[in-house]
Amino acid sequence: MLAPHMWGTEFLPQTSILPLVDLVITHGGNSTKTEALRFSKPMVLLPPFRDPYDNVQRMDELGFGIRLDTYRFTDGELTGTVERLLADAAALGRLP
Repeated sequence: MLAPHMWGTEFLPQTSILPLVDLVITHGGNSTKTEALRFSKPMVLLPPFRDPYDNVQRMDELGFGIRLDTYRFTDGELTGTVERLLADAAALGRLP
């Protein structure tokens, strides 16, 4: 059950939503990574398994996002990472 201020659906048109957000929290898969770059959105990267690891590592190294340990990050780490990405003008300037 979602909180009253939240909503969900089976399908969300990601390319319609991304222009409206300031930042993307993603597991680092190809589609979301590519679309976040297309719309110049910084990323918090949380790879849950090996498949997107290379994408996540490259995005972190290039400064397009920050990788967190998917199963060990704290609330404070997530909040701090979001705040740091949104305040980092140099990082935002690196985005295509």
